[in-house]
Amino acid sequence: MKRFFQILLILQCLLLWQPLSGNGVVIINGTQGIYLKMLSSDVRVQVQNQIAVVTSTQVFVNTTGEKTPMRYAFPLHSNANAIDLRWYIKGKWHLATISKSTQSDSIPGEPGEQIAQNLLTYMGDSPLLFSPLDSIEPDSSVTFVLKYVELLPYSFGVVKFAYPNDYRLIQDDQFVDQQHFSFELESERTIENAEIAELNANILLTAHEATITSDLYEQPAMIDYEVQYQLSSTELGVYSLSTFLPDSLLYCDELGNGYVSLIVEPESNANTEVIEKNFSLIIDRSGSMAGVKVEEAKRAAKFIVEHLNFGDQFNIIDFSTAVKSLFPEMTPYTLGHKAEALAYIDQIVASGSTNISGALTTSIQQFLTVDTNKANIIIFFTDGMATAGITSTPDILGQVQATVQTAETEIFLFTFGIGSDVDKKLLTLLALENGGLADFLENEELEEKITGFFLTINNPVLLHTQFSFSPDIITAVYPDPLPNLYKGQQLILSGRYDQPSDVTLTLSGKAFNLPVTYEFPIHLADSNDIEKSFLPKIWAKQAIDKYAIEFNLAESESEADSIQAIIDSLSICYGVISTKFTSFEDGGDVTAVEFEESMTTEKFNVVAVPNPFQKQIAFHIASASEMTGNASILVLDNTGNKVAFFEKAVSGTSIVLLCNELDTLAPGVYYCVITINSNTIIQMILKV
Repeated sequence: MKRFFQILLILQCLLLWQPLSGNGVVIINGTQGIYLKMLSSDVRVQVQNQIAVVTSTQVFVNTTGEKTPMRYAFPLHSNANAIDLRWYIKGKWHLATISKSTQSDSIPGEPGEQIAQNLLTYMGDSPLLFSPLDSIEPDSSVTFVLKYVELLPYSFGVVKFAYPNDYRLIQDDQFVDQQHFSFELESERTIENAEIAELNANILLTAHEATITSDLYEQPAMIDYEVQYQLSSTELGVYSLSTFLPDSLLYCDELGNGYVSLIVEPESNANTEVIEKNFSLIIDRSGSMAGVKVEEAKRAAKFIVEHLNFGDQFNIIDFSTAVKSLFPEMTPYTLGHKAEALAYIDQIVASGSTNISGALTTSIQQFLTVDTNKANIIIFFTDGMATAGITSTPDILGQVQATVQTAETEIFLFTFGIGSDVDKKLLTLLALENGGLADFLENEELEEKITGFFLTINNPVLLHTQFSFSPDIITAVYPDPLPNLYKGQQLILSGRYDQPSDVTLTLSGKAFNLPVTYEFPIHLADSNDIEKSFLPKIWAKQAIDKYAIEFNLAESESEADSIQAIIDSLSICYGVISTKFTSFEDGGDVTAVEFEESMTTEKFNVVAVPNPFQKQIAFHIASASEMTGNASILVLDNTGNKVAFFEKAVSGTSIVLLCNELDTLAPGVYYCVITINSNTIIQMILKV
C-alpha cells in the first residue's frame, strides 16, 4: 500500500483555526446531569515558539450528600496530547499511569438512558476520560491536575490559543470561588502585539516575552480564554530547539539521545511571489446535502471564488447522480468569470445520488490542457458514500490514478467529509495518494473550516518540498515527506540525533516548475537543556500522529495490531497519551513513594523541608568541602518550564537555601535544579 503522510494531524491543526479544550468535569451521573461542583479553576499556559504546555487545575466538591464513585472528563482537542494527570483526595496525591488499553468511553448513568446533551456538547468529539479508584465522600473535595502539550495554530504571523472556560453547560450560572489564568510566552521572533479577548487582564510585553494574567473571584465561569499574538514578519526562516539527554534520564529506543524541533516558515510579506493555480472546486449536491449543509457549501464556494488570484484558472464541478461543470474547461479568473461562478453557485439544488468517481474524473480531465507551470489543486467535499458511478473504494482509487496518468499531470487533492455517513477511508486514501490532506467535519462546520483552509492553500510557495541535513545525522523526522509550503504558514519538524554538531538544513522543491533550494544553519545541543524537556514529547506526539494515520489505513488486522503496538510503546515510554489508542489508569498514591525529604549525592547531602510544601520550601545542604560564592535554585515544572528562580551568596560547609512565595504555583510536581560551585543537584518536590 502506498504510504504518504502529507495529511498529518499536525498539519491539519496548523492550517485550521480550532479551539483547544476546556475545564474538566467530574461526572457522577451523566444521564441525569449530576456532577461535582467546580469550586476553582487554575489554567497556566507556557509557550515557547508556538509550542504550548498547558496545566489545568480544578477543585471540585461533592454536594450530592452521598459517597459516590466519579468519572473525570476533560474536553481535550484531538490535536492536544495529555502528558500528566494527577489528583489530590483525602490528604494524598495520586498519579495516573499510562496503559496500552484503549480508553473506555463509558459514562456513568442510568442503564438504557441517553447521556445528557449538555454533557455531550461540552465534552466534544475527543474527550479524555478517567476513573479514579477512590470514591469521594459527601462534602469533601478533590483536585485534578491535567497537563497537555499542543502545537498552536498559526497563520501569517498570528498565533492563537483558545481555552473555552465557559462552564455554564455543566454548572449553569453558579459562582466559582476563583478563576486564575496565566499565559507566559517566550519567542525568538519579535512579538509585536499580544491580547486577550473579552477579559480584563494584565498584559506585560517585551520584544521576546509576553505575560498575560487574570483573576476572577465569585463569578460564574462564562468567559473563554482566547489569546492572540502577532509575530514579526521580517524574521522568517528556521528556528531550532534542541536538547541532548543523558543515558540515565530517558531511554526508549536506539534513535539517539538528541531531540530537535524546527519551526519552518517561508517568506510571508506582501511582496512574496506565489505559484499560480489551476483550481477545481467539487461540490456534492446529492439529496443528503439538502438543507443546512448545501447552503453552507454554497457560502463556502462563494468565499473561495471571491478570493482566487488573478492569474489563476478555475472551474466548479457539482455532482449528484449526474455531474455538471460551470465551464467546459479550466477558465482564466476574471471579474466576468467570477460573476458567472457566483451566479452558478446560487442555482445549485440538492437531489439525487452520490457519483464521486464521475465528479473526480471530470475534474481531473480538465487539467489535461492547462499551464503546467501552475499548481493543480482540487478541493472536494461530500457528505456521503459513493452510490452512483463506480462505488467500490479500490475501483474509485484506480480510476482516479488512471485519469491522472492519462492527463499526464499531477494534482493536489484535498478532501472534506461532512457528517457521520462519509467514507473516511476513501477520502483519506484519495488525499494521501494525491498530495493533499483529508479532514472530517460536523454538519455545522463546513463553511468555517473550508473558508479558513482555503486561505492557507490559496498561495503555494514551495511544492514537492524535501529536506536533507549535512552532515546527515538527524533521523526519524516527522512529518516525512513534507507537505507543500504556503505563504503565511508554518511547518514544525521534529527529529532525533546522536551526534551533537552544527548542521545545515536544506529545503528543496519547485516553484513555477523551477527547482528552488533554501539552506539554514542549525545548532544541535550537546547537553541536557532542562527548560526544553518537552521536546521528547513533541517528537513522540508527531510520531504517534503519523502512526495513527497508518493504523486507519491498515489493510489487515495483523497490520493494524503491529502499528498499535508501536503507538503503545511510544505513548507509554514517552508519557504521551493518544486517547484513541492508550489511556490513563489509577497508579495509586505517590506522596509517600516519590517525595522524600532527603537525598545524598557524592558531594552533598540535601534535606528539603517540608516536602510536600504549600508556600515555601527550604533546602538544607551539607558538604565536606567549603561552599562559597553564589548558589542558585531553578524551579521547573515537570515539562521543563521555568516557574521560579532563587539565588544567594553562600559560605561554609552547611547552608540553607529558601524558596519562598511559591503559593501561586499550581499543585503538582516540580524539579529544583540546585547549582553550587559548578555542581548541579536535581531534586523533585511536590506542591499541595
